[in-house]
Amino acid sequence: QVREQVQELLRLWLEQNQTSPDERDMAAAAATWAIYGLAQHWARARSQASLNEYVERILPLVMPLLGITVERHA
Repeated sequence: QVREQVQELLRLWLEQNQTSPDERDMAAAAATWAIYGLAQHWARARSQASLNEYVERILPLVMPLLGITVERHA
């Protein structure tokens, strides 16, 4: 249920950003599965990184799926 709710929220957000229905559905699905899989990875790995640290590390992986450009600072 959580995955479905996240996907719907992303789909609604993408709708506000004027993406086509096909692009919106594909981007929402791809980002949702990436988020879901990465959350499972974090939970199973029992990482030393805090949740906030992990989120900061994975955002650059997920954001392009939503059409958000990522600026990397050296």
